Amino acid sequence: MSLKFPITRYRPAKTADGEGGFTEVLGAGITIYGIIQIHQNKTSLLCDPNEDVKVNDVLVAATAQYRAGGSMLVPGTRWRSVELERIERPIVPL
Repeated sequence: MSLKFPITRYRPAKTADGEGGFTEVLGAGITIYGIIQIHQNKTSLLCDPNEDVKVNDVLVAATAQYRAGGSMLVPGTRWRSVELERIERPIVPL
């Protein structure tokens, strides 16, 4: 039995904002599977090492939104741990 849950992953891209700067836009999301762990001073995603999650990706699980940070393999397991930072602003996919 697997305890992994579906999480929507969005990959941000920069585009011109029409005022001489750039803004971040999010394309279509894809579904990945993992477990989000919330501890007192750390939030992380445990997932299969082959899941397509990179630094700065936006992950949406239920109603919570996170930005992915660095990742590392968990020694002695078949898991990868990805650092997460909770983001409060709403995301608007294209």
